Amino acid sequence: MCANVVTHSVNAGHVEQQRSAVSKPSHTGHSARPGPNRQLRRAVPAGPIPQMDRATLAELAPAGINSQSHWTSSGTCHYSCGGTRRRNDVATKVTCCDQPNEQRQASRFLRFSVLSFQILENGYTVIDDFLTPDEVSEVLEAGKNLHKDAPKEERKVFSTINSSKTQSRDQYFIESGDKVRYFFEEGAVAENGELLVDPSVALNKVGHALHTDHAVFNKITFSNRVKEVCWQLGFQKPACAQSMYIFKNPGVGGEVKPHQDATYLYTEPSSTIGFWIPLEDATLQNGCLHFIKGSHKSGVHRRYLRNPDKSSPELLVYDRPDPLYPRSNFCATPVRAGSLVLIHSQVVHRSDANRSDRSRHAYTFHVIETENSTYSSENWLQPPTDQPFPVLYERD
Repeated sequence: MCANVVTHSVNAGHVEQQRSAVSKPSHTGHSARPGPNRQLRRAVPAGPIPQMDRATLAELAPAGINSQSHWTSSGTCHYSCGGTRRRNDVATKVTCCDQPNEQRQASRFLRFSVLSFQILENGYTVIDDFLTPDEVSEVLEAGKNLHKDAPKEERKVFSTINSSKTQSRDQYFIESGDKVRYFFEEGAVAENGELLVDPSVALNKVGHALHTDHAVFNKITFSNRVKEVCWQLGFQKPACAQSMYIFKNPGVGGEVKPHQDATYLYTEPSSTIGFWIPLEDATLQNGCLHFIKGSHKSGVHRRYLRNPDKSSPELLVYDRPDPLYPRSNFCATPVRAGSLVLIHSQVVHRSDANRSDRSRHAYTFHVIETENSTYSSENWLQPPTDQPFPVLYERD
């Protein structure tokens, strides 16, 4: 049970500054290395997150570290680098771990070890300030412009509440894995297909190939910062399976019911990790994420599959009834714009409808392991046979 609002965060620190020491970002995957210190990397336990050695991660964590971040209560860095905690005012940002390279790499390694430990324990964690303010502005602007290319006729609705009446029957949705497609809010489209709201606030989401087909989202998804996170989490050959821009516009932004990402993107063994980046502050009022801490340890509760019955009007079906989760079990996780929320594939999470007067735009994508892990052929989203999921890097 969660008695109050909690976050589990790690400051991004110097991760972005390591980009200059890394080979050019690429989504072809050929030997792209996410950073300079290979000796430290070899100390990271191999394999997807569920197989990581929890005792090893706990041993790596510095004594006295709290579950919120790597900062002490006085606002100084736990790693004795002399760094000062970033203030709420973006203009006063001070970089942490500004010390000689070997010490900085060790500090960075410990931060990501703590990050891994939090995912193992809670099923999710937060990295503060993952994107710079300029990057947030660039991605937000790109997202706001997506509605200009949305179809003017035969508008498709997306809903997690009434999926059997919307996307589960729609070829437009099932074929969206390698395309950029547009899905409207239920409350934004009339029965005759006409919009009930301004086009700029009518969309629920755009997906599922922004990471390959849109330059701005491609740059973020295949950045060395993302590769570094994947590397420190133990991925051997990570690939991006899908991406989405989620609008959560004021008044019409719909509820996302409790679910596990593994329901939709199942791998054996479990390997999927969600990268969720708010581009505006996600608050209790505009629909921040809520998690059931530790629920990832209970397995996959149900699956969303391609219907083997080809005569059925429902192209996609659930294999089991919708589980019931007490709302009191959920922990609200408000986060600032530019943060990164890492989500274990089996942790149960949800978000409320946006009843505020402020939007809650976010960019999200999912990374899977492609080495010694199988992406299910029954999943709703399937890559074309001649176009596999793009790989971020491949370990030697």
